[in-house]
Amino acid sequence: MKSTYARSPDDVLRWPDNHVTAASLRAYFSGLYNQSDDDAVVEDLLGGDNLDFRGADLSGMELLGASLMGANLNDVCFAGADLYQAWLISADLSRANFSGADMRKIEGRGCIGREAIFRGAVLQRSVFDDCVFTSADFHGADLRRTTLSGSDLAQAKLTQCRFGRTRLRGCRIGGAEVTGATGAVIGPLDVGIVESQILGDSDLQRWFAENGAPGVTVET
Repeated sequence: MKSTYARSPDDVLRWPDNHVTAASLRAYFSGLYNQSDDDAVVEDLLGGDNLDFRGADLSGMELLGASLMGANLNDVCFAGADLYQAWLISADLSRANFSGADMRKIEGRGCIGREAIFRGAVLQRSVFDDCVFTSADFHGADLRRTTLSGSDLAQAKLTQCRFGRTRLRGCRIGGAEVTGATGAVIGPLDVGIVESQILGDSDLQRWFAENGAPGVTVET
């Protein structure tokens, strides 16, 4: 099956400011562009652990299975990119833009994503336990079967997002916007703003309804 994502180095809108990271990306895309989908092997995936990607715009690029553990992705644009099954464990995603990106089945435990943008992104079955997503924007994102247990979503925008057995157990969502969100979540979670306020079951479902999301149900 032919990829619909960009693969050529010529398609990169902006390279990282860091020369080592830019060289690694150039080598990756050059190799990817010159092979067919059927020839792809694990060794051809991007190895970007602990690299500094700041300054890059990788909108629409194919980064399937990329290993970006511990990487600095501050302010990087991944809008519409393919990050299916990528590794983002302990990466810093603060203010990065993942709008419309394919982020299914990502391993992202312990990452930092303050003010990151996930508008319309698909995060189905991704694991983001114990992350910091304060003031992040998940408007319209697909969060079905996404795991966010223990993460900080305070002041996050979860408007019109789509839940579906989304694991929010132990999450902090005080001050978050949830208007128009739908689907099932798994709690309990902390909705407190100044002080902790743990809610679960019918109390949590009532909280969602009172905050503009009557279509959200709570499962255990």
